[in-house]
Amino acid sequence: MTQPAAPLCIVTRPEPEATRFSQTVAAQFGLEAIISPLMVIAPLQVSLRYQDYNGVILTSANAARQLAALAVPYDLPVFAVGDRTAQVASDLGYTVQSAGGDADALVMLLGRLRPKPPLLHLRGEHTCGEIAERLRFLGVQCEERIVYQQVAQKLTTAARIALEGEAQVILPLFSPRSASILGKSGVKPGNAHAVALSAAVAKPLEGLYLSSVSVASRPDEAAMRTAIGELLSGLN
Repeated sequence: MTQPAAPLCIVTRPEPEATRFSQTVAAQFGLEAIISPLMVIAPLQVSLRYQDYNGVILTSANAARQLAALAVPYDLPVFAVGDRTAQVASDLGYTVQSAGGDADALVMLLGRLRPKPPLLHLRGEHTCGEIAERLRFLGVQCEERIVYQQVAQKLTTAARIALEGEAQVILPLFSPRSASILGKSGVKPGNAHAVALSAAVAKPLEGLYLSSVSVASRPDEAAMRTAIGELLSGLN
């Protein structure tokens, strides 16, 4: 009897996270990974008067990587949505507080801390969570600036062939934007199992006829790896 092919993992995150996550799943699960970023991060040249602000909000590692290039002062407090974003900013020399979760957790943290306003949210062109609007509703003055674009990319030929083939495919998705691009790609999945960072990430996948869609218990990479492990156990 022919043995079924080992599952593949298609990683759609932008670089450099795509390569890093591919190496992680290869080391932890022995999965062969196909890297096919559905977005390219394109930094924007933005001029800001940081003396007008008393803190910076980050909701992605992509924004965190631009702190130095944007000349954000090192003495300006930084508030990050999660631990990965916080780590990137901390590695650059900034003092960071992490909400350790998602947009809801970040809004709750800032609502509780009540840092001196105004705050500045540095974000991508496509985002969710309505951070600045929700903080203003709570009485915390906050402005936002777009500092990078997420330029859509097509699936690579290798990724499309794998998705439409017979082998089991694990498809981790980390953002609603990536999920939306995938949903509009015209791909016809054969035996693909999506693992979404959150319910918001899973929503654009409706109607894509995936074999299964599971959602991580928390919106962080550790929970994504746990969800992938649970999925693999069920497939064996």
